[in-house]
Parts: sequence; structure tokens; C-alpha cells
Amino acid sequence: MVTQELLDYIRQERAIGITPEEIKKNLLSSGWGEEDINQALSSVSAPETKKEELKFTSFFQSILNEFNTLFHDSYKQFKFGAKIYLKIQAINLIIVLGIILFSLFGVLFASFHTQPVVTLIITEFSRLVIGCLTGIPQLALLYAVNDGSDLKTLKEYLTKAKKNFLRYLGIFICTGLLTGFGALIFLIISIVANILMRISTLFGFLNIIGVICGFIVAIAYFSRYFLSVYVYANENTGIIESLRKSEYIMQDHTLRFIAHLILVSLSLVVITIVPIIGPIFAFFVGGPFVVIYMNRLYKNFKLLAGDIK
Repeated sequence: MVTQELLDYIRQERAIGITPEEIKKNLLSSGWGEEDINQALSSVSAPETKKEELKFTSFFQSILNEFNTLFHDSYKQFKFGAKIYLKIQAINLIIVLGIILFSLFGVLFASFHTQPVVTLIITEFSRLVIGCLTGIPQLALLYAVNDGSDLKTLKEYLTKAKKNFLRYLGIFICTGLLTGFGALIFLIISIVANILMRISTLFGFLNIIGVICGFIVAIAYFSRYFLSVYVYANENTGIIESLRKSEYIMQDHTLRFIAHLILVSLSLVVITIVPIIGPIFAFFVGGPFVVIYMNRLYKNFKLLAGDIK
């Protein structure tokens, strides 16, 4: 069956210079039927690009072209659902401001209390619990983004997010722990290096190795499991299954994902440079926009990867 998702994928691949033959080969290996592929290819008009130009298209140029396509598609979706996205972000902002005020109150209260350490611990624990509540509007935003043009009410998204919040939080925590594995490698190597440096300063280079290894492993694990929350929001899978599917989808797209993440992050950095207005715009518009962009990127990767084996 020819789906809109299939047509969008072919259109984006053609826009970045991928030939119909290559697209067909990739889709066949992912389990798509040849008849559906041929029908979808014939429905998508080819871009006006010479074959010679396609042949020498570099990886970075293809990423920029893909970024441009995803950026415009994400903008169209944000524009359509801006009202519901902004409402969700407003709720998120209220929770964030509550965390900040609660932390300031805790520090102030601890400074006058006879046991400031105990008071501070209780305050920070409470702040952590309240901070977890930001996951509810974040998950609600994911649900809204996933619905695309078939948007529901704010109440429905918040109710659904509250119901599934704990599983989302579990996925978020597991992703953070797996990413932190790189930091653990760095820590172990650094401890060993510091011990050996007492014997000889030549072992100081182990610190550098530790930083490099830790950074590489952390980035690898981060990119591998980053899409797990998008898997969950789209497919309502369990914690382990979401992580497994994210790993499977990302197995051949690590560099491509990192390139997209850098481009999107740079866009936000440029916005936040503008005093006062910049950070506000980045929070209310940039936040939902990134979620839309990454959700579309996830669907592209999923389409190419096919069903998990």
C-alpha cells in the first residue's frame, strides 16, 4: 500500500540527489513491495537536477539539502498547530518557573534554619520531583506533533501524557544512563591515570585518552537511543522495546543524525543570541519546532530501516 509516509520519504530522498534506483533498492531491502515502490516513485516528480550533478553530490551537501526539506516541512506543521503547541509550552514554562522559585525559597529558608543541610536536601528532592513533572507537557507535545494535522484538544493530550508519564520518564532515564556510560569510561581511565602519574608523568596522556573515549562513547550511545522517546510516542511501546527499536533504526545513520542535530542546535543558538526576545522565542517556537523536526527525521529513518528483525 502506498502511504503518505512513503511518498514523503521518496520526495525527500529525490530532493537530496538520491536516484530512483537507489531508493528502490533501499526500500526493497526494508521489506516494501516492488509494486508499491514503483507506484510511489511514479507519483513523485523528479527534481530538476542534472545527472552529472547528482553523481558528485557530497555527503554534506546531501545533509544540507535534506535539512532544508525537513526544515520547511517542520515549519509548515508548526504553523498549522502553533496554537496547541504554544499552549503546551506555556504549561511547561509555568512548571519551570515553579522549580526556579521553589529552589530560591529552599536556599533562603535553609539559610535561616537550624539544620540548613537537612532543609536543603528536602528542598532539592522536592525540586527534583517537581522537575520530573515537566515530562508531562513534553510528552503531550510529542503526542500533538505525532498527530500532525489531526490535532485534538489540549485536555486530551495532557490526560494521555499523565496516563503514560511514568513509562516516558523511564525511557528518558534509561537513555541518560546509557549516554552516561561514556562519562563512566572517562572517570575510570582518569582515576587510573592519576594513580599511575605518581609513578611517572608519562601516564598523563591517559587522561587525554579518557576524554576522547568518553566523548566518543557518550555521543555514540546518545545518538543510538535518542529517538527512543519518539518511538514510544509513535508506537506506544515499552521501555526496553523503545530502546531496542531506536537502536535498530539508528544503526546506519549515526553520522547523519549527528549532522542534523548540530544544524538544528546551531539554529537555536543563533536565535538565543538576541537579548530577551531570543530565549523566549527559542522556548516557545524553537522547542516545539525541534520536536517536529526530530519526529520527521525519526519517521524517515524508520521507513528506511524497515521492521525490526
